Amino acid sequence: MKYAICLVLASLILFACSDKSSGPNTGAFELYIQDDVADYDSVIITIDTIAIVSQSGYGGWNILHANPVTFDLTTLRNGQRQLAVQRELPAGFVGGVKLIFGMSRLVIDGASHVLNFDPSLGDSGVAYGEILVTKDRTARGLVDIDVANSIDYDSGEDLYYFRPSLWLIDLDSAGAIYGSISPRADIYLLTDDTTFSFSVSNPGGYFGFFGLPQAFYDIRFEPRGLDTLTYDTLRNYVIPIYPPNQFDMGHLDLPLRGR
Repeated sequence: MKYAICLVLASLILFACSDKSSGPNTGAFELYIQDDVADYDSVIITIDTIAIVSQSGYGGWNILHANPVTFDLTTLRNGQRQLAVQRELPAGFVGGVKLIFGMSRLVIDGASHVLNFDPSLGDSGVAYGEILVTKDRTARGLVDIDVANSIDYDSGEDLYYFRPSLWLIDLDSAGAIYGSISPRADIYLLTDDTTFSFSVSNPGGYFGFFGLPQAFYDIRFEPRGLDTLTYDTLRNYVIPIYPPNQFDMGHLDLPLRGR
């Protein structure tokens, strides 16, 4: 009797192990949303559908999420990001992400304006990249919505248009620069004297640039508002980023004018 019980238990263990080893080769995938800075009170967007395509393009677009979700992009800055979808995917490379947008609006000086879609471009934005999904790890992708280059005002029609400009970033293969500044500042991240990204420090002084590719960066801090009468510009040169390293600048102070 004992021998029979042991035989049954051994068979169950063998079945369980065999089932695990022959299971699907999949991995966890998370997709986050963040915003590049633009001078609006709020940019409230609705994403109706999120789809991905493999690097090969085989099988076309695969819908991951088809329920509307709303974000205020102005809250997703300086490293703040929001999880949009989490799924188990077959192992392989994600080659692109498509966002299909619904009713969206922006707020300027307290007034709300509808964001219209350009009839020739439609209501979607696509970003291509390369994110590897493997078994037993979580691959993390980030869609950066470049608001400053996505929203246009047509003075003739008195309408705001939303033409989504997106970037897809592999968070596990990207670097970061962050720190704090006093007083609050406009912050420009530069490569070869060209603005790569822009931010505004939080009320507490914190700032951050995340999802950065390998490069040498300069960073320029400029005082805001009336502080321009008292403080001068500060610039730091040649910050090397070799992903996935993150560079902590610590706390910085804008110099007083004339010093």
